[in-house]
Amino acid sequence: MADPQGTGRGITYDAIDEDAPDAAYEAGKTFPHDPMGTATAFYSALAAADGETASALVVPEKRCQGPFNEASIHVFFGAMSEPLKLTGTALRRNDDVRD
Repeated sequence: MADPQGTGRGITYDAIDEDAPDAAYEAGKTFPHDPMGTATAFYSALAAADGETASALVVPEKRCQGPFNEASIHVFFGAMSEPLKLTGTALRRNDDVRD
């Protein structure tokens, strides 16, 4: 974090990197197939009651419907007395992750 006056007070911020990739360009990129990473990210979003992120990780035909709706995820997982905790994952086949 940057402290422009070197005072140790005030608002800190990350300096803008003008040579960094354009976020709009990055958003259109396809990412490598990573079922383990997707499962971990999904359960991390559930643990944080982040319905928007969790729903975005659901297959399109089920996204935003019933229990996969952003609001439903937020309400259900946000009301838990303790956050959900993923204790382990295992890749069983190419696309099959056991949670």
